[in-house]
Amino acid sequence: MVENGYYKVQDVYFELFSDKFGSTFKFNKSGNRPVFCCYEDTIVKGLYWAVPTGDARNKNLSRINAYINSSKNKIGNSFYHLGHTNRPAVFYVSSSFPITNKYIDGEYISKGLHLITLDKQQNKKVRSKLRNIIAYENIHPNHFEQRITDIKNFLINEI
Repeated sequence: MVENGYYKVQDVYFELFSDKFGSTFKFNKSGNRPVFCCYEDTIVKGLYWAVPTGDARNKNLSRINAYINSSKNKIGNSFYHLGHTNRPAVFYVSSSFPITNKYIDGEYISKGLHLITLDKQQNKKVRSKLRNIIAYENIHPNHFEQRITDIKNFLINEI
């Protein structure tokens, strides 16, 4: 995987972890919704951190903006990021998850090319928010509904 690239995730990934951990891990895959490959883990090579994205157009963004505009000292400030992929987008940072190449179904293609975010400022902001989420998760294992810690440990053992 390429950092800052977008990918499609195999259905088996979500089925495996929903079955394995009984989590409420949900992901709307309609229309091959892409995930943003934010970065490779700094400690575990081959483990990447993915952030689901969605189209921000025609959405009621008041709830998302309330989190984004909350105090920077609160974890809720890192839950979302409004930015741009190949269109206005919401980055669902609090729904992020670890992943390996094994579970990638392919590159997300837009206009005939692999979609990669080149906006360095946006990438930096999303990465910073994701690091906040991961740090919070390290202190409070499995706090988020997708059970990040359980998935991470499973994938590390698989590598």
